[in-house]
Amino acid sequence: MKKRITFNMQILKKLKTEFNYRLHLDWKKGDFGCIEFDNGVKHYITRGDIRVNRIGPYMLAGNKHYTDAFLKKNKYPIIKSDVFYSEDYCADNGIDKGIVEAIQFGNKLSYPLIVKPNEGLQGNGVERVDDEKSLKKALFKLFKNYDKVLVQKFFTGDDYRILVYNNKFISAYRRMPLTVTGDGGSNIQELLDERIVEYQDSSRKFALDIQKIKSVLKRQKKSLKTIPERGERVCLLDNANLSAGGYAEDVSDIIHDDYKTAAIKAAADLGLRLCGVDLMVKGDITKKPKKNMWYFLELNASPGFHNFSELNIKAYTRIEKLYKQILKDIKSKKLGF
Repeated sequence: MKKRITFNMQILKKLKTEFNYRLHLDWKKGDFGCIEFDNGVKHYITRGDIRVNRIGPYMLAGNKHYTDAFLKKNKYPIIKSDVFYSEDYCADNGIDKGIVEAIQFGNKLSYPLIVKPNEGLQGNGVERVDDEKSLKKALFKLFKNYDKVLVQKFFTGDDYRILVYNNKFISAYRRMPLTVTGDGGSNIQELLDERIVEYQDSSRKFALDIQKIKSVLKRQKKSLKTIPERGERVCLLDNANLSAGGYAEDVSDIIHDDYKTAAIKAAADLGLRLCGVDLMVKGDITKKPKKNMWYFLELNASPGFHNFSELNIKAYTRIEKLYKQILKDIKSKKLGF
């Protein structure tokens, strides 16, 4: 089966002449490959990741519960959460922390809550729940596919991704959930279809969960047949991941330095060279952070660049510059694997 050409592959192909390396990768089917420089240095990559992080920090960042525990221990602000396990996992590992305990924990936190896979990617499986019944339903659904599920307090704010590399700030952008704007005549399904065509015309990769969209609309007492008023904005998903149809606003030039410093420090403390630091901020991102008004969400050891790079020429240039620096560091053996 032919696989899609990732941003990582495209930019590595573009830069190979400038940096004089050979790119060994099966363009149609391969998942793993190698960059071989003219000085004999070899660096192994995957289809979607240039792979500059050590395996230990990389694996830790992939576990949301462990990452939260690490951040909390190092006194970074996090949103209260806990991890719970499937029935089979509890039985196999002698753990008594399943659906019953998850519901008890959720009720103590108070609603709304966010429920998501502990080791999920790109916002897959993320769901907001507003009562015990919807929490139980979400847990049963997730435990069909995942052994570990995180239950987290819901915090209202803006979702930001800060990209850092080797203790330096690279970029920052605000992520907004998939939204449609009413024209006074079209229903939500028709407006969504128009948005899908826009994404397809721009070759943007995304995956829509229609059932989740219906659930979010139901909470707003709407459906796909609802006709929003002209200018009315209707949010279709709870999570702002770009891979789920969300969109972004570049804030690299205006974000307050304290957020940059916190992101750089957290990535360094975890041992990540390249990291997408996700923050939830309530308030003005250009102002100094206020206590209890901002929190760390995740540290992503394999951040995606495609959607951000397409925001504008300046955003693309930032990512291309990042890749050039990474390639220089690889070639000169500065990464020290």
